[in-house]
Amino acid sequence: MIVRSQLKTPSDIEIATLSNEDLDRLAKATRVMLNTIGPYHLYSTPIVESCARNGTHYLDVTGETAWVLQIIENYHNLASVNGAIIIPEIGLESAPSDLLAWSLATYLKRTLTCDTAEVVCTVHEVRSRPSGGTLATILSTLDAYSLKEIGRANKPWAMSPIPGPRSRSLEPLFTRLFGVRVVNGLGTMTTSIAGSSNRAIVQRSWGLLDKGKYYGPNFQYSEYLSVRNTLFGIAVHFAFALGSLLLLLRPIRWLMKRLVYAPGEGRSKIDTKEEVFEFRAIATADEAGRPQRRAFARFRWDGGAYYLTGVFLAEAAMVILQDSKIVEKTGGGILTPATLGQPFIDRLCEAGVEFKTESAPPRQSSVLDTKLEISSLNRGNLLSLGFQNKSIFTLFSLIPLLKTEPIRGFFALRAGLIIGDSNPSPQGISLHVSKIPKFLIDISFSPDENVI
Repeated sequence: MIVRSQLKTPSDIEIATLSNEDLDRLAKATRVMLNTIGPYHLYSTPIVESCARNGTHYLDVTGETAWVLQIIENYHNLASVNGAIIIPEIGLESAPSDLLAWSLATYLKRTLTCDTAEVVCTVHEVRSRPSGGTLATILSTLDAYSLKEIGRANKPWAMSPIPGPRSRSLEPLFTRLFGVRVVNGLGTMTTSIAGSSNRAIVQRSWGLLDKGKYYGPNFQYSEYLSVRNTLFGIAVHFAFALGSLLLLLRPIRWLMKRLVYAPGEGRSKIDTKEEVFEFRAIATADEAGRPQRRAFARFRWDGGAYYLTGVFLAEAAMVILQDSKIVEKTGGGILTPATLGQPFIDRLCEAGVEFKTESAPPRQSSVLDTKLEISSLNRGNLLSLGFQNKSIFTLFSLIPLLKTEPIRGFFALRAGLIIGDSNPSPQGISLHVSKIPKFLIDISFSPDENVI
């Protein structure tokens, strides 16, 4: 969209307002509309409507969940009837998360011939900060939508075209209380500010792709932010919760609008060259009677967020334009990044994105007899053993390890479920843990060392 101007412009630049007449003329003149003007709930509904009405494909990079649910409910059927592919949230929200989940589900289906029980994704590394436009959108969304509308949009499976799985959430009780989860291969994680938005898109992909059969009938998705250790993760979780509550107050939002970057402001072009974005995810196969097999995937981009946004839009547009049967394959309507599949991932990789999917060590779901080794333990290092499941979390933490003295001892749960003994070795300290019941499914060292 380009607002009306009195300046003389080249003939290949179309000038349009938000009137139906101007937008219909613009939509009929192109095959794919790329929209980067936010806040989307203020300016983009007429554009989506025009594209749906005229059969013009449309892509944007919003993260406004309430608005996305609104356009799904109002324009999905119209777009589908007219053969328009409309994909919101094809930027950092929510393309990496959606493509990782799709790639992992595809890997398990094709390599292990099984469905996916769960995908856990984490924002592993971010070296960036939000722009003025992003911050303004967050504040504007809270002004435009009621708590009820925002809550409805973030309700699990709200965007799925079919009812979600009846299987219960696989998040441990401790995670639901304190926001922290430890997963072998991903480390310690906490609440992610974009987690609910990305989850909504992934869940819509689940419903769109073969009516849930592609991922599997018991599929679950969770997203987090990687952190150094459990205590820091708890602090981040409650800081995020407190900040969200404060933003519900109009005086706080009024003050924030005067303190944060204005739209158009943010990091310089030189600074953005140092930005990094890395997402990691692990999928667990939906299988019983054996240690559950898993797959690992990673998405990484070294460079500016706005440059990556352009890459997402351009490469998605090229996938749509070059596949003459894509409407027939997808059915059209309000779709998701994952519906563009492997051709989209391949084009992103050619543009500089690092994307890989591979097998991962199986998740232990039965009694464990294992030896855990850590090298170069220094005075002041802290050993944390975390045991998680839906209803149990036991944390051994704040155990000081001496620099050179031999350590002998045992740790036991009061219930007598676990007996452990530690002994020195030339490489460091080893800890034997045996007879762990199958409901104690995750063992990890905090902050960064994964040991199983």
